[in-house]
Amino acid sequence: MKRFLFILIVLPLLAAACGSSYSSGSSSTTSSSSSTTGSSASASKGVMNVAGKSSVAIQQHDYFFSPKVLKGTAGQKITVDLTNKGSVEHNFSVAGENVSVSVQPGKTGTAQVTFPKSGSVQFFCKFHKSLGMTGMLLAPGAAMNTSTSGGSTTTTNTTTNSGGSSTGYGY
Repeated sequence: MKRFLFILIVLPLLAAACGSSYSSGSSSTTSSSSSTTGSSASASKGVMNVAGKSSVAIQQHDYFFSPKVLKGTAGQKITVDLTNKGSVEHNFSVAGENVSVSVQPGKTGTAQVTFPKSGSVQFFCKFHKSLGMTGMLLAPGAAMNTSTSGGSTTTTNTTTNSGGSSTGYGY
């Protein structure tokens, strides 16, 4: 009889404790996932209209740019002031423009870029492009791409997998 009462009393407590532990583990996983995707989530909000401006500040983080998308005018030239807020060296390269500036952690750099006459041009960190560290220069009327080259895919939602992160532009 004592054994039966023990099972009736202790078993539900153990089940509740396991459920609590699972919930805590889930919270921990969510928290960990948030910190992994938190960077991506911040980056996905980074759309800036720079039409008419002569310069723009871009922060390099581990492993995203902020802002991630610059909207300008066709043929507009702009100075990009880079600040590496990350813990590793990052790079700012622009496809087709012969622009490649590497910046050490805590340091700054400068690049000159030209918006395309139409469409979009990708900028990226040559060290971390495969991790999704990319962005875009958009001319007026250009559609925002949902995919990029270099092994990373971007979508409208932020997702993380064990092979790296895929970040979205989140429009």
